[in-house]
Amino acid sequence: MANRMILFVFSFIFSLAFVYFVSYLYFGINPFVRNPYALSDHYMEVTVNPTLEISTKKNGGENAREILEKLYNALKEKEVTLIYDDIDSVGLGLFDPRDYFGNNPLVEGTIFPANREALVILRNDSYSFKKNREEKEIEYLINNADGQKLKITGIYDQTHPLHNEAHEYVYNFFGKQNQNITGYYFIDADSRQIVESVVTSFQKIFKPYDEYVVSVTDKGVAKENLIELVVNSLGTVGIIMIIAFIILLFNLSLIYVMLLFNEKKNIHIHLLFGATGKRIFLKYAKEAVVIFLLSALLAILIYSLFLSSLMNQTLTLSFYLNIFLANVAFLSLLWILLFLIGRFIQEPGR
Repeated sequence: MANRMILFVFSFIFSLAFVYFVSYLYFGINPFVRNPYALSDHYMEVTVNPTLEISTKKNGGENAREILEKLYNALKEKEVTLIYDDIDSVGLGLFDPRDYFGNNPLVEGTIFPANREALVILRNDSYSFKKNREEKEIEYLINNADGQKLKITGIYDQTHPLHNEAHEYVYNFFGKQNQNITGYYFIDADSRQIVESVVTSFQKIFKPYDEYVVSVTDKGVAKENLIELVVNSLGTVGIIMIIAFIILLFNLSLIYVMLLFNEKKNIHIHLLFGATGKRIFLKYAKEAVVIFLLSALLAILIYSLFLSSLMNQTLTLSFYLNIFLANVAFLSLLWILLFLIGRFIQEPGR
């Protein structure tokens, strides 16, 4: 097939745009349409915010400890998973009596049990990991707020569902000495009834304390309007990118058709010398797929080396592999579809 270089260049340009486009959609939409931390569809979110009363309470710290004690007693016997996210903390709190995350492998060690010990697992690419394990090779993490030592039980990486760039480690929620209680609580269980009973307990526990206000969000209900959710998550930039991608796809299709038209004379000559339509189709399809493989591979390499940092996310090998295969499959199907629709193989005499 002539014009192989032209086919390769334009396929590479599209492949690079394809990788960036899919990555943008994945990281732009994915957090809005999937459950956080791979929780089940039963989960609910409880938000605890401080009121103006908290600044005037002399016993605010005592109340917080009292609330934590009540929460622990309410949760310790239940088959639930609680994740606590404080936006002002680099750590993510976890209390998991049902061992929901127990089967997720760690790079090293094991995840901590649901108790009141000061335990923690570190993110393998975090500052806390480099400072405590790579440089000092110590088995504990010191909490800068109060100097408490948290024993390191394991190391996790980006494949773990609790991985988040905003958090350097995951700690045993009820094992911290000075635990903040305002923030976001994600509560999950094997049934919605259990989750609802725990949420009700949360509301009852906090109700006597006027320095806190509790609100509940049922993410399952929020997901019903999925189309609106997706559009809002993309924003103006995302919509512009989709339009640009469609225009690029249309132009690529025109280029493919022009290249195939240039091959029409050669195809006719092959048919005159006895080649079958099937054999010619397979020949051209094979050459095109090889070019698509090379262009997609180069696009992945260029993106991973120079453009992936724009996403501000950790991309895994499996993520790149899936995009690579999807890219090759998309280009191959487009080429085959245009080849068949254009009826470029015409038997002599027709």
